[in-house]
Amino acid sequence: MDSKGRRATRSVQARRLVGDDLFEDAPPRRLRDALRLDHDPVSNVRSHRSTSSAATLALPSSSRKEVRAVATTDLTSALDEAGVSYELLPHAHTESALAEAQALGVSPDDVAKTLIVKTPEGYVRVVLPASARLDLRKLREIHGGGRHALHLATEEDLRRDYPEFELGAVPPVSGRRDPVVVDLSVANRESVVIEAGSHDESLRLAGADLVHVAGAAVTDISADD
Repeated sequence: MDSKGRRATRSVQARRLVGDDLFEDAPPRRLRDALRLDHDPVSNVRSHRSTSSAATLALPSSSRKEVRAVATTDLTSALDEAGVSYELLPHAHTESALAEAQALGVSPDDVAKTLIVKTPEGYVRVVLPASARLDLRKLREIHGGGRHALHLATEEDLRRDYPEFELGAVPPVSGRRDPVVVDLSVANRESVVIEAGSHDESLRLAGADLVHVAGAAVTDISADD
């Protein structure tokens, strides 16, 4: 794929997940050690590797649903092992966090979206309110790196490396082990709704419990309005 094709694919994910008006950019500062993002903070979440990416993509629709059901079970098992209270919330099929909030009849501030950011060291999952925009400048202040060192994972990346989840529905934890950064406003919420791996089921838990189970770093990563 040429550079134009990669940019187009990346822009599709950006529009799909968080809308066209995504980033607030400014020159980065290096605060890499502040949240230790080059370490793996999710040691208490089991790695789920029940099938290879290629094999999963080749499965028929019914089998893919079974794989995703296993991924949801992996998520709830991690919560059970941590002694965390949660509630599974089935709902009509949705394609965005804002639509998810509408389907559940809750405020967008009560729903958190998980974005997958690609870094030179691997992926980072960032969790912020459905109504917020990710400020890559703030994330660079934590992680370090130049202007082009951090960017959203493409749809191709998500299909290849997160095959057990529906596109755009990767939860903050479960599946592969990734560092997690949770926006301060999400961490402080009494309860928050997150993706559970599919577009027709969500999960509600306390913000503090999400941070605990994910071993997440907590900081302000939302764009200032």
